[in-house]
Amino acid sequence: MMAKTMILPAALRYQKEIAESIAAAKAAGSSSGAGLEVFGTLASTINDFSAGIKGLEKALNHHAEGEAYDHAKHAREHIFSALNTVRESGDKLETIVADDLWPLPTYREMLFIR
Repeated sequence: MMAKTMILPAALRYQKEIAESIAAAKAAGSSSGAGLEVFGTLASTINDFSAGIKGLEKALNHHAEGEAYDHAKHAREHIFSALNTVRESGDKLETIVADDLWPLPTYREMLFIR
């Protein structure tokens, strides 16, 4: 839920800001490719993050039949791996998205209080 309602919207807002900056720079005659590189990395990471969310939702909506052991095995094999995929992409987004748009405390903020 946090991934869909907090992190993804922030990343998409930042993607929009970067796209607008690139368009403005091109309109002003700049040929710098630095913004395009950031945009490409951001877009790729957002795609990975969105795919991870879909995978996690699928894993959470699947209901294993059987004993408690079977449910635990499903969680270990499917839910935890999907959570790790979302976490990895989310961690990468945390390093890319501007601080003023990031909706959660960063690792740096939690370790070294401002």
